[in-house]
Amino acid sequence: AKLKNTRCDIKIFYAEEKMLDNLIEEIKKSPDQSGIDMYKDMLFDDYPAETLELLIKRVERMAQHTKGRKYYKSIVYELRSILKYPNGEKMVMELISEWRIKYSKRRAMMEELDYIHINHG
Repeated sequence: AKLKNTRCDIKIFYAEEKMLDNLIEEIKKSPDQSGIDMYKDMLFDDYPAETLELLIKRVERMAQHTKGRKYYKSIVYELRSILKYPNGEKMVMELISEWRIKYSKRRAMMEELDYIHINHG
């Protein structure tokens, strides 16, 4: 009998065993940073910079796609969650500045980005 190729998500095991080094490395290896949402709270205390970096990578990848206003609203939602992290405001400001140049023709995206308010200073 042939065995089906079933992939077990090793991240679940690493999380349960509190093997955070292994967990963050597994998430980094994933092309879409899968697992970062599920484990970001667990990882943040020990890996604040890496957690933020993974969230940024994911939102940057999301921004590459043109999928309409609803999709842009989900990007804004992601950006707002990043704002809560230390250094998050700076990172979000940089992303928005970059995107206003890079994606300036995407009117709906630009309008949605206007809904992000960052307290300066």
